[in-house]
Amino acid sequence: MAEKKKVLIIGGGVIGCAAAYYLARKGISATVIDKGAIGHGCSYGNAGWLVPAHSMPLPAPGALRQAAKWMLRRGSPLYIQPRPSIDMASWLVRFLCNANETRYRSGARPLVGLAKRSLELIDSFVAGLSN
Repeated sequence: MAEKKKVLIIGGGVIGCAAAYYLARKGISATVIDKGAIGHGCSYGNAGWLVPAHSMPLPAPGALRQAAKWMLRRGSPLYIQPRPSIDMASWLVRFLCNANETRYRSGARPLVGLAKRSLELIDSFVAGLSN
């Protein structure tokens, strides 16, 4: 007799829970775990929304000024725990070197495509709930 498939999903946000839902519909047992309460991580902060307008890369033109404001403020999109680190300094230099119009547009294209496809899948997901 074939053993029933079991899947462990790490992350109980909108994506993890949707994955568990679709697996369950296919008869696959899925367990969702999260370091906190299910739905209270990133998906809580954005109410489970996937928004194409919010899919732009962080290293945008002018990011240096905004990054300086964000870097030391907990809860910001670019909070960095202050600590002496060559690796962190190297990462920050690379981040700032990529904060230009060319790299921004190059990174934005695939992110917008992913976000649009996500909205299509959400529409399909919601339509499937009524069946």
